Amino acid sequence: MRVSKNMTPPSVREERRRSQRIPLGVPLVVVSLDPQLEFYRRLGTVEVSNHGCLLRANRPFPRGARLRLDILTSKRSATASIIRSDPVGSQVKVWNVALELDKPGDVWEFQSLP
Repeated sequence: MRVSKNMTPPSVREERRRSQRIPLGVPLVVVSLDPQLEFYRRLGTVEVSNHGCLLRANRPFPRGARLRLDILTSKRSATASIIRSDPVGSQVKVWNVALELDKPGDVWEFQSLP
């Protein structure tokens, strides 16, 4: 597999969980805050935590790009940075995109995330 600048090689990744990930689909409108990256689309999370989320997209994002997440179920918003984008499967039509929230906390409206 060829590694692009948007991907993190599997051998370099480390587990650095600060909070438990919960499998949860949350509908979002994702908007780029980076002037060099035009993006505005409705996406959904695959997993959430107090420190970020994993979402699915039809494209990779550059590491460090900043996004605004408008959470449709709660009318709340949060900002986050791209940690990595990894292809799902060998077709590279879908990407898992890991985000870190700028301000950790319960933006997903769970009473308590571990």
